[in-house]
Amino acid sequence: MCAASGGSAAGCRTGGSEEEVAVYAVVDSLDIDDLKFAVRVSSRRRTIGITVHRTGALTVALPVRCSLRTAEAAVRAKLPWVRRKLAEMEHLSQLAPPKKYVDGELFPYLGRRYRLSFVSSGDGQRTAAVRHGRSGRPGGVQLRRGRFELEVELAHEARTHMIAWYTTRGQRWIEGRLAHYAAQLGVAPTAVRVRDMGQR
Repeated sequence: MCAASGGSAAGCRTGGSEEEVAVYAVVDSLDIDDLKFAVRVSSRRRTIGITVHRTGALTVALPVRCSLRTAEAAVRAKLPWVRRKLAEMEHLSQLAPPKKYVDGELFPYLGRRYRLSFVSSGDGQRTAAVRHGRSGRPGGVQLRRGRFELEVELAHEARTHMIAWYTTRGQRWIEGRLAHYAAQLGVAPTAVRVRDMGQR
């Protein structure tokens, strides 16, 4: 999931004139050179953060009462990083175009690529069981005979089922590796979760 966060661009001065604060309160975007940043204000933030989203959209997160002048200065200071990340994401998008989740689409797994194949379940009750997670197969998807198989009745939910399959397999793999290293280090991790971090 391709998004990048610049972390804390700068601390934000909460003082300043009332005029500065009032001007900023009505701003929902910042135009810096040729780039437009959507503005998000949070009472929980103490610093300025910049996010380059996988779509190429830009967001600047600001603390409450951050002045427009301070925000612009912080964003300008991070422009080289922002432009570098935009170029990287453009390159990645050309290397890996978005998946279409249609019959015959190729999906990677452990160094190989497998085609997605929609198959007939032949059993409406089994399809219902898959939909409700009672099939014993992650997300209704099965990797067998050198391909990813998914019931054709669930084709309209192919993206959801593929994500569920990858998430389940990733969870199992990480837990196995974690157990191995935890034993070596003498530690006991409490929990592991695999999540979509596309907006981080």
